[in-house]
Amino acid sequence: MLAITHCAIALSGTSLILGTAAPLPLGLAILGSQLPDIDTTTSTKCRWQVFDYW
Repeated sequence: MLAITHCAIALSGTSLILGTAAPLPLGLAILGSQLPDIDTTTSTKCRWQVFDYW
C-alpha cells in the first residue's frame, strides 16, 4: 500500500473508533500509520532497513 492509503485508513479508523476529529489523535494516527513502510527498501521515507537482521 502507498503512504496515502495508510493515512486514509488510519484517519478513518481513529475517527470512527474514538468518535473525534481532534488534531492530536489524528496526527498520531498518521505518524503511526507510516511505521509499516519504514523498513522496506523501496520506501522514500527511510532508505535503510530497520529490521535487517531478522
